[in-house]
Amino acid sequence: NVTTSCDRYIQSRGFITEVTQEEWDFPIAFGILGHEEIELLERLLRAIYRPSNFYFIHVDAKAPKSLLKAVSDITNCFDNVHVTSRLVTVKWGKYSVFQADLNCMDDALKFDWEYFINLAGSDFPLKTNLEMVTILKAFNGASSITGGPFRYCNYLLDFQPSPTYYLDRMSKVGNITGFTFMKGSQHIVANRKFIEFLRTAPEALEFAERLKKALHPHETFYNSIYFSKHLKIPGSYNGSAKMISEIDGMARYKLWNSGTQPCSGKFVHAICIFGIQELALLTKAPHLFCNKFHEDFMPIVLDCLESWLFDKIEQETKTGKTQVNTTYYSNLDFVKNQIR
Repeated sequence: NVTTSCDRYIQSRGFITEVTQEEWDFPIAFGILGHEEIELLERLLRAIYRPSNFYFIHVDAKAPKSLLKAVSDITNCFDNVHVTSRLVTVKWGKYSVFQADLNCMDDALKFDWEYFINLAGSDFPLKTNLEMVTILKAFNGASSITGGPFRYCNYLLDFQPSPTYYLDRMSKVGNITGFTFMKGSQHIVANRKFIEFLRTAPEALEFAERLKKALHPHETFYNSIYFSKHLKIPGSYNGSAKMISEIDGMARYKLWNSGTQPCSGKFVHAICIFGIQELALLTKAPHLFCNKFHEDFMPIVLDCLESWLFDKIEQETKTGKTQVNTTYYSNLDFVKNQIR
């Protein structure tokens, strides 16, 4: 109900409405998939909101109507925050997850921006907006997308699939030529030319259509196109690495149940819901965002992370500067070895 007065809502919730000229000159587009926990979604939006950017929120069509109403009430208070024009019923592992992402991209392409970042409502930023702008400028046009050959990917899910599980499901789409098939994270940091290719190039549109029968197509489509050097998409990978892991990609910091890193919270579907001991790792990670949180599990972790982030924003406001090590980002493999 507080959104009945937008001015009061924006002020009481602490949305940031002033930005530097550098941020105005480098707008970012965000696609956000929301299906539950409006509190987490609002906290994410508040943390990343700037008047210079664009935000496109997809609400799962099967979510309670109260969620869509709440999101719509929030977006009505901002000129640059939108509910996507098309909503789909999202089912785990199916094409609908992918379609929701694409709907955000289609709406975003109606506006002018430099980079597109897709998010889930359970994500949270590890960098301020000014830090993101500084880092993306250091990328010098490179997109950050992970991936590796199917045989290298070890997906630890509750049902423990066989090594050929994903390949078997991919076989149902038939023979598709012209791409270097890779599997990786659905979370991407992509320049505008990459998104334009995804949504306008005939071969990309056909590829997406053929993937409707695949398992987790959103973990194959972006990744395969990114590693297909012959497509010559500016900012895509042109190096020699056989695989770019989530550690090397900058979109998300995640902890998987692989046995290499403990989780003081809990594992759900093989991914760590962060606990208090992960805070030290999160505040030192070079990634732009982290995943993931649950509203009703160790809420103090997100409270602390949010406080830490807004302390950084306050320091930036006082000094007008960030502490980002641009040399680190400009020397990343995918940045140095990008298609020009």
